[in-house]
This record gives sequence, C-alpha cells and structure tokens, in this order.
Amino acid sequence: MLDSRLWPGADGATRNTTTVETTEDAANSVTDAANLAYKLSSELESVVRAVPGVDNLYPTEPIAATIVGAIVDALTQRERTSNLVTVTMGEAGINVSVAFRALNSEPATKVCRLVYNSIALVLDARSITPIDSVHVTVASIG
Repeated sequence: MLDSRLWPGADGATRNTTTVETTEDAANSVTDAANLAYKLSSELESVVRAVPGVDNLYPTEPIAATIVGAIVDALTQRERTSNLVTVTMGEAGINVSVAFRALNSEPATKVCRLVYNSIALVLDARSITPIDSVHVTVASIG
C-alpha cells in the first residue's frame, strides 16, 4: 500500500514523502483476507443450506478457478475454501455468490429472497462493510 504524507522541511516548506508497505505486511493482508473469506464462506454455506426450500448448492466458480484455488490452498497449507458460496474482496467491497437447487414445495422467488436475507443478516451481524454485491442464483428447480 502506498501512503503519501506531507512532512515539514527544514525551512518550513512541506515536502512529500512516500512509504511503501513491506512485503510481509502485504502477505499478512492477503492471508487475513483469505482467512476471512474461508470462515465467511463456510458460515454462509451452513446458513444457506438451512434456508427452507434449498436442496443442493452448486459451485459458483469456473472449474479452472476451483483447480487453481485447490492448488494454492495445498501449497500454502490453508484449509480448503468452499466453492459453493464464493466470497471475494473487490475494490468496492465484499462480493458473495451462491447457486442452489430450489425445491418444488416453495416458490423459487421466495427462496431467493430468504437466501439473500440470510446472507445479508450474517454480513450485518459480522459488521462486514462495504458490500459490493450478493448474487443469488436458482440453478435448478425440482
């Protein structure tokens, strides 16, 4: 991260100095974000599975991203992240994606609203802001 500050010079004039985040700080930030994504993804997966009318969850990432993620998790010795509820950090905030099979017993739109509201409650309870997007997809009905 680049941080520019104005510092007073010897003659009272200001000078612009720049500090750069160390590699270790950057690595810790990435690790913290990955840990948050892992924990939140697992929690949201449990929450979504508990919503009435949700039958199965489907992967939300392309297969290539899933494979690369599994390799990175293995190399860094991190716990395997869920690809059933995807949590990513974008420039504008957190992004959550979930795809599921809705049961015939409930209207799909109602189940979508329940899933969305359940995700929003978890994000609100954990004070996670800003939220960029929450994508809820009914992948199949049956």
